[in-house]
Amino acid sequence: MAGLDIGRAYTFGFEDGEWIVKLLLGVLILLFGFVFSIVLVGVVAFFILTGYSIAVARNVAEGRDVPLPRWEQMGAMLVDGVRFALAVFVWSLPALFLLLPVLVLSLLVSGDEGALAVVLAIAMVCLGLPALLYSLFVALLTPVLMWQIAAERRVAAALNVGQVLRIFKAHLGTVVLIAVVLWITNVVASLVGLLLCGVGFLVTSVWYLWVEGHLVGQLGRLTRAGSTLEEVAPA
Repeated sequence: MAGLDIGRAYTFGFEDGEWIVKLLLGVLILLFGFVFSIVLVGVVAFFILTGYSIAVARNVAEGRDVPLPRWEQMGAMLVDGVRFALAVFVWSLPALFLLLPVLVLSLLVSGDEGALAVVLAIAMVCLGLPALLYSLFVALLTPVLMWQIAAERRVAAALNVGQVLRIFKAHLGTVVLIAVVLWITNVVASLVGLLLCGVGFLVTSVWYLWVEGHLVGQLGRLTRAGSTLEEVAPA
């Protein structure tokens, strides 16, 4: 966990002289996503926002967290967001496969209290619990997956199981701390945003992207530093 500056992640964005403009542009993109999500077009906005967080991470890892990225390369941000979504989806497939029999059985039971209900209960314990635990594991891996996309701009980088697990193992405490901090921050930011007549939710959601990107970028710095040390270490 050495080298992780959580406080900096919360405040760095406000040092940008154009932070209000960049925040409002992010809010507009998020609003577009919510409004047009009913026709699936809005999902593009969510990919762009994820890509923006990845752009923040890339800047932080390179030692320049200020200024915030401009909203000028939204095409590249969209691609990064799609890459990250695909990586998370592929990593989540084992949990989906485990849950599929449970879903099928639940449809077959349909209120029946007989043998199928017993089988469903057993399946929920034997398959549902491992699926839940694996999903939690993927959630912890998320900062590493995001960093891999930021560092190499390839889906394959986030699907490189050996590399991802090596980073996860080498920086286990940091990765877990980042995941926990982001979860708490997301919950608090959402509650505060909803309390501010709902409109504040848009603002706090964009601010959350700054926090997420900065923490992932810090992980990237630690990862690169570790790689450098390994390269110069004597045989």
